[in-house]
Amino acid sequence: MSTPSKAILRVYVLPSDVGHRFLQRDRGADGHLFSVLQNLDVSLDSWKGQPNVEQPFDLYAAGEEGSLFYLFNNIPSPNPTSEHITSHFHRESMLDLLDVEYQLPGLKTVLYPYQRKSAAEMLRKECEERVELDPRLEEHVALDGSTYYYNPWEMSFFRSPRFYEPCKGGILADTMGHGKTLMCIALILATRGYLPRTPTQHERVTVRPKVASLLDMAVSAVNQHSAPWLSFFEKHEHHTGEHMAKCIELMRRKAPSYEIPVEPIRWNRNTTVRTPKKVTLAATTLVVVPRNLLSQWKLELEKHTTGVLNTLVMDDNRVALPSPEILRTFDIVLFSRHRFECEDKDGEDAKGRRMSRYPVTCNCPYIGATRTRDCVCLRPDDLYISPLKALHFLRIIVDEGHGMAAEKTRIAIVANRLVEASHRWIVSGTPAKDLMGVELDLVGPVSHVGTPTPSNMEDADSQYGPSIETSESVRRDVLLSQRKSFNEKDEKIGAVRNIGSLASGFLKIRPWCPAEDERGSDWNDYFFRHEFSRPRARTFSGFSKCLRQMLDSIVIRTQSGDVERDIKLPPLTHEIVRLEPSFYDKLTVNAFVFVLTSNAVTSERTDIDYIFHQKSGRERAQLLNNLRASAFYWTGFSASDMVAAIAQSEGYLQKQDKTCSKNDQIILESCIDQAKFMVGSEGWRNLTQSHEVGLFVESWPTESAEFWSFDKTDPSRLHLLCGATQLIQAQDHINQQAEAPDPAEGLSGCGIHALSFLRSEPTDTKPPVLIKAGIPSSSLAVSQTGDKRSTGVSPKRTADTHSEIKEAQLPAVSPLRKTSIVGTTSAKLSYLLSRVEEFYRDEKILIFYDNDNTAYYIAQALEVLHIDYLIYAKSLTPAAKSDYIVRFNQRPEHRVLLMDIGQAAYGLNLTSASRVFFVNPVNRPQVEAQALKRAHRIGQTREVHAETLILKGTIEEKIFERARTMSRTEHKEAKELDDDGDIRDIIQSAQPIPISSHEAEGARRIAFIQSPQQLFARSGWASWKKAARENSKTRTKTSGSSSSGKRKVKEQNDTPNRKRTKKQKV
Repeated sequence: MSTPSKAILRVYVLPSDVGHRFLQRDRGADGHLFSVLQNLDVSLDSWKGQPNVEQPFDLYAAGEEGSLFYLFNNIPSPNPTSEHITSHFHRESMLDLLDVEYQLPGLKTVLYPYQRKSAAEMLRKECEERVELDPRLEEHVALDGSTYYYNPWEMSFFRSPRFYEPCKGGILADTMGHGKTLMCIALILATRGYLPRTPTQHERVTVRPKVASLLDMAVSAVNQHSAPWLSFFEKHEHHTGEHMAKCIELMRRKAPSYEIPVEPIRWNRNTTVRTPKKVTLAATTLVVVPRNLLSQWKLELEKHTTGVLNTLVMDDNRVALPSPEILRTFDIVLFSRHRFECEDKDGEDAKGRRMSRYPVTCNCPYIGATRTRDCVCLRPDDLYISPLKALHFLRIIVDEGHGMAAEKTRIAIVANRLVEASHRWIVSGTPAKDLMGVELDLVGPVSHVGTPTPSNMEDADSQYGPSIETSESVRRDVLLSQRKSFNEKDEKIGAVRNIGSLASGFLKIRPWCPAEDERGSDWNDYFFRHEFSRPRARTFSGFSKCLRQMLDSIVIRTQSGDVERDIKLPPLTHEIVRLEPSFYDKLTVNAFVFVLTSNAVTSERTDIDYIFHQKSGRERAQLLNNLRASAFYWTGFSASDMVAAIAQSEGYLQKQDKTCSKNDQIILESCIDQAKFMVGSEGWRNLTQSHEVGLFVESWPTESAEFWSFDKTDPSRLHLLCGATQLIQAQDHINQQAEAPDPAEGLSGCGIHALSFLRSEPTDTKPPVLIKAGIPSSSLAVSQTGDKRSTGVSPKRTADTHSEIKEAQLPAVSPLRKTSIVGTTSAKLSYLLSRVEEFYRDEKILIFYDNDNTAYYIAQALEVLHIDYLIYAKSLTPAAKSDYIVRFNQRPEHRVLLMDIGQAAYGLNLTSASRVFFVNPVNRPQVEAQALKRAHRIGQTREVHAETLILKGTIEEKIFERARTMSRTEHKEAKELDDDGDIRDIIQSAQPIPISSHEAEGARRIAFIQSPQQLFARSGWASWKKAARENSKTRTKTSGSSSSGKRKVKEQNDTPNRKRTKKQKV
């Protein structure tokens, strides 16, 4: 039809699923179709010949507004129904899970309503019988009223829909601390004894040679329908008292199975068809956990169940898996990740050899003159065959399984190639990098995304008091809105890649996972909205509806608001504690400022000598790591190196051709004066030489004071400065003879021996080394401990050398009772010791550190005060880490756990701790939030108090203030904090802290602790020694020679430091 101004042409498209027998499809026609569709008006008025408002055809995938973080945090909470569940048994189990008044048999813990819904949703996904529309297709209604389906990426139209089964597993992604382990246990209990279904492609009708007995036919029918006969017989016995022993035994013997035909590689006249592979169905759940969480899983099973679950724990690599017949009798096979990975030896012999796909002719030499070959060829009987291959498991659960996205890892290879399971689950609160609940950004007093934050302690109290509950939903909405926008640079290479890899790999979701009759589709083509200018060109313009459908289909996550309606966690308070730096803190700060300033000025900020040059990245990273550690305490500087750096700086200033500015010269001269003041301090030199944390003691016995003092220049002599290791030796000397007429007898000689290394001539005559202009080698050392003298003995080892320890107390009139520790050389250590001493008797304490030397110094001080502790260091073996968590949570004598902040994001449960300290600000929002969640989670019964320690007026405080105002994008772009321009400016423009000569005298040197602590014969010292000896033996057995968990932190650092120093000096 036509009008005076234009003609209207109706376009009909032949669907891609029509006419394949008669029409040859031309791939090159896509470009022409693209041009037509670009200019098409699909308004109903135009179709009727009455064009009004033009409506173009939307070529591209339907878009979904928002970033992946925004979409993830808006996944609706589970609300399962039994509408599509056809199995009577599964429907009944699901209703039992949802019934708040029903307690699952074997479960001791009462589930919260949101936990019931999550477990029921997992069950619904496993057993629901329905199909979903192919996620690549979009349903449209044509102008003539008919329905068609459009594939935006392929630009293809379909008359009929394609359907796939939904994912029979998924990702349990509830926020850490919400009880994901308990949900998994509840699911396992609810489906205990439920057999998996035989895969459709392997279902066969059994043809018997003769009519079977009624009993055999009943068994066959039960197995064919995977009926949970074990739970049925148990319920029958519970209600009637009748034990169906014969039926149970018969069912066990006639285990259901199916066969997988094995096709030969090629057919020829000599081809022999191998026996089909037999796979037995097993009502067993495989659970794979990180090794450090293995003990925690065992404790959770013991805590929440009555022991009804038959569990096999596989952790030791030397222990072989039992046979398939035995393996299938267990309800749970609990693997440590490392043990599970060992199953990748399947198909190998003891030497790691594998069979060729094709027959190999034996060419082994003959034995002597005989015609018998000395054959060493690989034989099938030599190969290890994993028992996992012979079973079809009910499900596999991988805890902290976000790493399964990497398909070439050993765990992924075993899970994907060897394990056949009907249901596959990933359990992780962070299923992909930077993808976590927005509620974690609400933890702590510091907001890293620009929301209002307190600037001092009073503000913190007012903001994080009772009113926080009313504002939390508002803050959550603000944080979500700030991260709502789609960013192509971050999104196309970020967390969505993990989601896509999990879908196509471990979860085996079609159409992303390849199948026998279909190649897998690339999720990159469909998860994004590509607004291409030519067919099939990726532009990553935003996310598509396909991604949203995928997230809703595989992710189970309860909104934090729904969780808060069901549970009430104790309050969490987090305070920032700003401390005045001590005299020795100022010396250390000024030393690093001098190093940075000297390097900048003497290198004239050019070439590779400049520490901020792009080719000096390794040295800069180590220097800044040491700068960060020095905010707690630092003894890594070498006095001779500092003297050399001072000499170089003074030499530069005397040069006639120097090009530095007048301001640079003034700052460098000021830094040189402060460095000379530091080098002139006897206390600093001795602490640096001994690598000891300094403690101040008052009322030391006068006659022996000079033999124990690290600083004899103090005119007051009221407070003796001594190293922690030396004080431990003095304690041992006095305690062992506390009941003697004169307990202090021999104390002078003991002091002479303990401090002999300070009086001996240095054995290292090599000249000091400057790595770069103004940069001493000692400032870049990995460890502060250096070449430790042999006289330093740990009290734990001292206890081991005595066969008997007897509790003895000093006489009431003994002046040694007044000898007390009054402070330390570190403001943070003094504050920390005061807080630990205040709370450790009633509460357990969790201290996060980020440098091994920091842990060592804290441990030294705790040993002096006889407070038992454990160090959860990254160098510990996985078995030792797991053991430490159990011991800290269960054994009352362990009061303090020192934990590397880098180890705090691995699903650990530390609810026994209610006091949390960060010795340095974390400055990374996600790391800080995950660390706090170790203690503030379900199971915590006390109010959790957290404190972050900061030195006032230092580089640390300025970096902290900058980090708290950085946006999420700025944090992501700054791989290291100094990658941020503002933080780099803070470091480069650092100024020394003025120190007067009066601060080096008397009490001004001391960072006082809250209450003086008795040094000698402390109450319960003998029992502490005995416990320390037993704990030391236990640690040795658990962690072997790799780490002891305490003093080993020092010892492990010694060798690398010596090697590094040797290499540098050469």
